[in-house]
Amino acid sequence: MTPTPFFEDQTNVDKYIASCEGCDGYHLVDTLVSECKVQGVDTAASSVLELGSGPGTDGKYLSSFFKDTLLSDHSSLFVKRLQSLGLSAVTVDASDINLPPASRDVVFSNKVLQHLDFPSFRASFQSQHRLLKEGGLACHSLWYGTDSMMTGTLLHQYHTEETLATAIKGLFTVVSMHRYEEFEPEDSMVVVLKRV
Repeated sequence: MTPTPFFEDQTNVDKYIASCEGCDGYHLVDTLVSECKVQGVDTAASSVLELGSGPGTDGKYLSSFFKDTLLSDHSSLFVKRLQSLGLSAVTVDASDINLPPASRDVVFSNKVLQHLDFPSFRASFQSQHRLLKEGGLACHSLWYGTDSMMTGTLLHQYHTEETLATAIKGLFTVVSMHRYEEFEPEDSMVVVLKRV
């Protein structure tokens, strides 16, 4: 019998939402918006897809900058919640984005791609490449390091510059990358990528 995906269990969703109280990725969105300006992307005229929107905290903030903000999650429970809040949201598998090719200017995620094993991590960047318009940007935060752990059925895979470089090879170039602290000094990294 296949186990229930972690975020298809309402108890896990409720616990996650409670644990996120007072937390946000606004500084990551600000990094993205700043890089959009540098790269000549007018956010007020652009479209963004957030992967793994969860409760929608960062997505709401994204929508204050972008003309067209589409939130997404692999969890039907999160998507229903987002839609109940009046947000535009769809069910999306981050490793196989089922949206029209060349339909978005920007992709954003905050600690989402960590839930993918490496083949799916690479597949996500291939899928993002298909989704983005020419010269489009992707901004992702990741746990930094070489650790890997499970929470129930949920994978947490950390990444380094090397694993990221392998995953994006031939698809994206790095526009900016820096480490930051979420819980401990330099435990995380945020990267902005440009579609090639």
